[in-house]
Amino acid sequence: LYAQQFLVVRALAAPAVLLCSASNGIMRGYLDTKTPTLILLGSNAVNLILDIVLVANLGMGPQGAGIATTVAEWVAALCFLGVLSGKLPSAD
Repeated sequence: LYAQQFLVVRALAAPAVLLCSASNGIMRGYLDTKTPTLILLGSNAVNLILDIVLVANLGMGPQGAGIATTVAEWVAALCFLGVLSGKLPSAD
């Protein structure tokens, strides 16, 4: 039951995971490793904060962890798309 709650929510992040992986590869191809590192550090901070709020404070358990991770993944994907489209600056 707990695994199902987690995986159903996490499945919604599959496109974001693909976008992050592809964007990371594209940026590495441009020899930019700083920007992906900062984006991923930021998304991990979002994940940590949401984990604390959803799991520890609201008691949502695995479903809260799945929501936190999914939201953080989409934040990273949108940041990558913003940088690659030129709407957000890169770290270099």
